[in-house]
Amino acid sequence: MSPRPFKVPGLAAAGWHAIRRVPAALIAPQIAACAMVLAVQSCAADLPAKREAIVRRVFSEALERGDYRVFDEAYDTAFVKHVGRRRFSLAEERVQAAATHKISSALEMHIDALMSRGDLVSVVYTARGSVDRSTGHAEQAGRTFEVRGATLYRFDGLKIVEEWTIYDQLDLQEQLGITASGVTPSRAEREPSRPQRGPR
Repeated sequence: MSPRPFKVPGLAAAGWHAIRRVPAALIAPQIAACAMVLAVQSCAADLPAKREAIVRRVFSEALERGDYRVFDEAYDTAFVKHVGRRRFSLAEERVQAAATHKISSALEMHIDALMSRGDLVSVVYTARGSVDRSTGHAEQAGRTFEVRGATLYRFDGLKIVEEWTIYDQLDLQEQLGITASGVTPSRAEREPSRPQRGPR
């Protein structure tokens, strides 16, 4: 059964010539309003995809490759990061990222899952790398690590204004050989040196 044609009351009687006599000044605002509504709806529909693309840039360009210009482009100046009960500013976030690259320049940040809801974007990730510069103890150099974590970003428009991050810090410390008293000593350091025997 074919759908019934849409009819405007009085249109058939008046004819299309009646519409032509409507002043353009009366029609233009209506067209402009409709165009604005469509534009707003289109922008709202694109927001989740744009925000997810920004988060991917943060992981691939800033955190993995060390391009810290992304922080200026993607983050709000009043950004706050939450890790446990501690809070960090945008400047402190940049310092932490730079310190991580100083330890492991071959850092890999793999996004395992990425989801959006409202003004929030959540990420589950895996970080892999190896220590290529000693941080004061030679035992750490060359150690590899792999740790999983999750981050929740809150956006205002297309700027990140807040972040909550969790990861297994204890597991990371164990992989790097870090204990409460410092870095786990190597076997050679743990065993006392034995005196060499002289010739018989």
